Amino acid sequence: MITKPRTDIQQSYVSFIERRLREEFGFVGVPIKLVIEKGKD
Repeated sequence: MITKPRTDIQQSYVSFIERRLREEFGFVGVPIKLVIEKGKD
């Protein structure tokens, strides 16, 4: 699978989601891998 570099907006979104998961659900110290798929428009 070829992955493109993330844009600034995508990276900001990923960082936000990772932070929320860690704060709200206690995923501290757990590696998180988010896969963002392009939605159907």
